[in-house]
Amino acid sequence: MRYFFHIHDGISKPDEIGTECSNEREVWAHALVACGEFLTDHGALMAIGSGLQMQVVDEKGRELYALTLRA
Repeated sequence: MRYFFHIHDGISKPDEIGTECSNEREVWAHALVACGEFLTDHGALMAIGSGLQMQVVDEKGRELYALTLRA
């Protein structure tokens, strides 16, 4: 099944490609890695008090996870 990892950091960045995952444990692991990669690439640009949200949805649009990180 394909899952989408949409990021919101003041600007919505929808995942239009998605990632194939075989189970929800793999989806959760991918979400954690993707958040870490985003912070590695853009974290220094985040203002103190700002936040990052990631919404994980399946190919039917059902939300599985919502992660929120605050600086």
